Amino acid sequence: MVKFGQRLKDECARHADWEEHCVDYGELKRLIETRNGAGQSSAISAYLNGPSTPSLQFRYALDGEIEKAVLFVLQEQGSIASELDQLAVRRAKLVNNILCNLLHNEDAYSTAPTDKQIRAALKELEKLHGRYSMAARSVLQFVAFVDLNITAVHKILKKHDKYSRPKLSYSYLSAYSNQYVDSHLDTLYNDDGLSSLVATVKRAFKEIHNLE
Repeated sequence: MVKFGQRLKDECARHADWEEHCVDYGELKRLIETRNGAGQSSAISAYLNGPSTPSLQFRYALDGEIEKAVLFVLQEQGSIASELDQLAVRRAKLVNNILCNLLHNEDAYSTAPTDKQIRAALKELEKLHGRYSMAARSVLQFVAFVDLNITAVHKILKKHDKYSRPKLSYSYLSAYSNQYVDSHLDTLYNDDGLSSLVATVKRAFKEIHNLE
């Protein structure tokens, strides 16, 4: 079985823009193992200027890593939503044109759509289908990124609790559901935005299929 650290590296290798945004599992692991901070990257070292105890140092470093991942999640979510918004405008325009043609065809004095108009509509449908397919792949990659980072958080907390006291897993992970605690975990675990993206893609494919 491939260890998680290697799996993380492999996933980042497949997605070049992930490496600088994923939770740095390797550095957090080294922070636990060294305890005294030796051999840390400058990024991790920068987190350690405030807290003094090893447990607080680790928690402070983990906070920074999660923040980094969450900001990327928000960026990707906004990028996908912007693409879907533009596609929705094109889809609505195409639907309106097709419905207008259908209504005109019910008029005995109207002329049927020309072959050129039909080919143009089919070509636009094909383009929309391709763009929505790309958007769907982006959503799947987005899900994979979130899942990978949630797994990294769980595994690094488990490793911390194995070697250190006090244990952090329960108190740290429960913070995202506590309205009185500021935590980026709330964004990482909340799938409302993702659900909306999925619903939009599903509706678009259904509509395109009906138009075809």
